[in-house]
Amino acid sequence: MYLSLTLSDVIGADATVVNELGLAPAVMSFTGPHSFFGPTTSAGLGWGGGAALWAKLADPGRLVV
Repeated sequence: MYLSLTLSDVIGADATVVNELGLAPAVMSFTGPHSFFGPTTSAGLGWGGGAALWAKLADPGRLVV
């Protein structure tokens, strides 16, 4: 939880977080659309890297974590 709270404080409002595993989105603050992408029940490990690359390509000026 500490990592999630700290990350939420540091990244700012105009960022996209791609969570493959390990973050607690319930304690983070997301204010806008396309701020958080998390796994579905059918997703497996490995999708986060590709999702983060595509998020950055879609909006190059936005911070993607």
